[in-house]
Amino acid sequence: MFVKVCGITEIKQIDWAASLGYSAVGFVVYRKSKRFVIGDKLLNLINYAKGKIYSVAVSIDYDDVKPFANICDFIQFTNIDGKNEFEDKTILSGKKFPKNVSFKYFIYDESYGTGTYKTFPEELKKYRDKLILAGGLNAENVQDVIKKHKPFGVDVSSSVELQPGIKDYDLMKEFISKIKEVQND
Repeated sequence: MFVKVCGITEIKQIDWAASLGYSAVGFVVYRKSKRFVIGDKLLNLINYAKGKIYSVAVSIDYDDVKPFANICDFIQFTNIDGKNEFEDKTILSGKKFPKNVSFKYFIYDESYGTGTYKTFPEELKKYRDKLILAGGLNAENVQDVIKKHKPFGVDVSSSVELQPGIKDYDLMKEFISKIKEVQND
């Protein structure tokens, strides 16, 4: 299962994610986010992740992530206006499954980045091969979500943090352990 931890702000968080078995780390390039990273710090994080774990540049707008399409494994954004030049590297996100748009994966997040858990619509099951579920997932609910919806992947951020951008190793470990348990059932 694809498991992304988003809002990475430090090298040690990349090491934790890679050693614990996460699939990808997300770097937020949206300026209004509490997890925003930019400049040399961002480039150092992206370069450090290479060969260890997939990297994802994350924002709401395509223009924010477009500059990172050639240095990150994926770009993730919500708003798509016009042509997306990087369809094979694109993770779209939002509350509705996009139609007439090409992309690799889709993150369904009813909470729209607030980290508040809401149930997922049954209709999402037909998109399982491209579907990554997000929004308020934590160690207590992730197993039930996986069993019920059988998505391609899940995405976590705030529930593995002590405060925005400050991930906690033990919380990251507990979250991925719950996923591994349900995969072994």
